[in-house]
Amino acid sequence: MSLSWRTRPTCLFPRLIVFLCLWLVVSGVSVVDFMIGTLTAIGTTWASIALLPCSDTRPRFFAWIRLILPIPFQAFAAGADVARRALDPSLPLHPGFVAYSTNLPPGTAQNALAGLAALQPGSVPIRSDAQGNFDIHCLDARLPVVVTLMREEAELREALGLERDRG
Repeated sequence: MSLSWRTRPTCLFPRLIVFLCLWLVVSGVSVVDFMIGTLTAIGTTWASIALLPCSDTRPRFFAWIRLILPIPFQAFAAGADVARRALDPSLPLHPGFVAYSTNLPPGTAQNALAGLAALQPGSVPIRSDAQGNFDIHCLDARLPVVVTLMREEAELREALGLERDRG
């Protein structure tokens, strides 16, 4: 894997500084630690950029907070719903598959959306492709899975900085 060091300094240096600071927090501050930490931070920055290249978008901090804060509650609600459906025979099950398409970039963004889809009660993404097509297995295919995913995709787009401000 080749990496061009022509990567934008606005992407390169913040990562380098963060990795160096993490090293110094863990190892302490001395001349030897600083030299070893600098070499380690350079290698870690190279690996970081190779694995997660810089993009032209800027993540939005408060959008991430709005996206992440409900996750523990969604996970609890999803688990409780599945347990309730499994233990209460009077609750109807209408298992099936729901198709969902996104135009999020492949890789991390689509993986994050799949993680959000798994937090919906009784739904698990079972298949996806590079074009952004998901197959989601649902315990109750009548639930508004697609509508919820559309809302979560919009929130994810905002958090990733893929949507420009409209105003």
